[in-house]
Amino acid sequence: KATDIIQNSGAALQTSTANGIEISGTHQYGTFSIAGNLATNVQLENGGNLLVLAGTEARDSTVGNGGAMQNLGQDFATKVNSGGQ
Repeated sequence: KATDIIQNSGAALQTSTANGIEISGTHQYGTFSIAGNLATNVQLENGGNLLVLAGTEARDSTVGNGGAMQNLGQDFATKVNSGGQ
């Protein structure tokens, strides 16, 4: 469990939507969280990556330059910017 994270511009978050993961904090786009098999408003850039496992989901996230999201589950409204995967 990790809470009250401040993800500054250029910082890389590397995680998944696996059972038991609880992460929350803020970044330039507002608040983000990963809990209960749901990732919401996650910012991925500069080597940051998110593995969305089968049976889990990501919502309203942003994949920026050098970031990646591997999606084996569901995705709703993720934005992929130039250089994102």
